[in-house]
Amino acid sequence: MSVGLYCFLNLIIIYLVILFFDGSTTRSVLYAILLYAISLVIALSPLGIKILCWRSKAAELTRQDEESRFSLIYKEVYRKAVILNPDIPSLENLHVYIRENDSVQSAGIGENVLFITSGLLRMPENQIMAVLGHELGHFSNGETYLTLLSTVGSLIIYVIIYAISIALFVALLILGIFWRLLCLVASIVSPEMAFFGGLGQLGGLITSAGGLFKKVGSLLASGWSKLGNFIMHHSNLENDYEADEFAVNLGYGRDLCKTIDENRGGAEGFFKQTISSDADAEARIGNMQNNLGVDYKNLKVV
Repeated sequence: MSVGLYCFLNLIIIYLVILFFDGSTTRSVLYAILLYAISLVIALSPLGIKILCWRSKAAELTRQDEESRFSLIYKEVYRKAVILNPDIPSLENLHVYIRENDSVQSAGIGENVLFITSGLLRMPENQIMAVLGHELGHFSNGETYLTLLSTVGSLIIYVIIYAISIALFVALLILGIFWRLLCLVASIVSPEMAFFGGLGQLGGLITSAGGLFKKVGSLLASGWSKLGNFIMHHSNLENDYEADEFAVNLGYGRDLCKTIDENRGGAEGFFKQTISSDADAEARIGNMQNNLGVDYKNLKVV
């Protein structure tokens, strides 16, 4: 399943939810597309960036020493990237956000947003350059927009599922409380209706059912997001090949192989674009060695 198909499924689910409440096929299609478009506009805005930071537990670089070092490294990589591909999107004002994590991860998203981990900043300068060269390859190929499209769609579905489950929970909670009160009042008002007191336990069952709906909704919302992350990770190998080639052409092939070889797994959310699983890492390193002429050897296995 490709990322494009996952985005389409997101749109279909949004359409079906709107159709359920609206009933008009034409209006539901328009509303679904409009909701997706508005969400994309918001995602590209400062508010959208804050939401993405919240989801990825990232924040702006605040330490001057880290910001200064990263800026110098990035400007050098970007200078080479512009020479290699003059048509590369203008990324001089790249917005960088960092997540405190010892693993080495990075992910470009949208027009000019890059998420990195603190583990990346602790790497040697040449390996940071290699990772940035790879990410600029994704920006150059326009793949970061597809990542944004997928992320936004996943977030909409998450909100819809969670909102429905919360609404059902609240409705059943109120209904359960109302039923228990009704049974209590009925049993007090008339002795002939004393059996209603026993039926009050049904209110507790209704309330419990509401809690169950809430838990199921939370699991479904979380599961859909994880499915999106899984699809993005396993659909991006060809895109990673292209981004790797871009980094190789910048002169960072050996350092990129070394970084991938030494830092596998541990990625979360959409931090799965650069550092791969063991299988993908082997494939990417092999592709750079066999097809791109990178002379890399892991001395630990030679």
